[in-house]
Amino acid sequence: MVVLNEKETQIQPPAVPLHSPPPYAASPDIQQQYLLHLQQQHQVQAQQLQLQQQLAALHSRSRASPSRSSTSPLTPSFPAPAYSTFTQLSGVPPGVMLKIVYATFPEPGTDPTFVRLRRTLFWLAMNLRAVNKAFYVACMHVLRSSYLPAYTQNVRAPYTSDPFPSSSSAGAGEQRETVVLDRWMLLKVREDVLADESELHLDLDAQRDVFDMLQPRARTEDLIRTLGLRERVITLDNATARPEHGLYPFTALSVVFEPRRIALVLATKGGWRRTIAEVPRTREEALESSARKIVAQLVRDRR
Repeated sequence: MVVLNEKETQIQPPAVPLHSPPPYAASPDIQQQYLLHLQQQHQVQAQQLQLQQQLAALHSRSRASPSRSSTSPLTPSFPAPAYSTFTQLSGVPPGVMLKIVYATFPEPGTDPTFVRLRRTLFWLAMNLRAVNKAFYVACMHVLRSSYLPAYTQNVRAPYTSDPFPSSSSAGAGEQRETVVLDRWMLLKVREDVLADESELHLDLDAQRDVFDMLQPRARTEDLIRTLGLRERVITLDNATARPEHGLYPFTALSVVFEPRRIALVLATKGGWRRTIAEVPRTREEALESSARKIVAQLVRDRR
């Protein structure tokens, strides 16, 4: 409410002014226009406040029930534009993913010493394959195909190697020799990069241990699995295993590989390990022959 002071001819400001009053003496007509202007401003402010309260209430209800918010006239739903739809990296086809991985290799003829190639393989093994499952599968395919010939050449006679059997007779599941190949492959890429960085780097005996112990042992376990499944003394399903009746779960079996003997060990639920078959061998004996002896002993013990 604007009040005129009889002693002063200036207009006093309202209690809650929206705008400063005119700093000059005004006639009654000007005062009336100014009061009307203030009332209009108050009405506009009240309408804005009411609209904000309605929008806040509507927003709170939309959070509580998303289905209602989609039908509200104040929040219309529009179809997403075409550019907003995209394919995730995990949904890229395997063929395209392989092309992406191969594109990281240096161009042919630009790396005569193969230093960049070995560094790229090291990067695939240590970094890129850890991005997600799709990159892991693509990188492992490239790494295994690159190092499988060198792995096969290091297998010592009379030992054999078959980390990727083509037939289905080996049964379901990953070959245990495949794990050995992957471990040797990671060791190899690291040793190659260290040798490129310094001429003083010396190869460790780890690669020799792989082909003296780990590779023949894993190969023997795969052979025992293949022959044991055929003779029905080994099962891949732990639920159907009956060790007391001569049907052993393959996941609980392991081989003790020594120059003069081979033993098949069963790991029990209590953490104990029990030898269920043991046969002698010679240094020049083939792994297939030793595996057949182990399975034959299991068949005899079951009867």
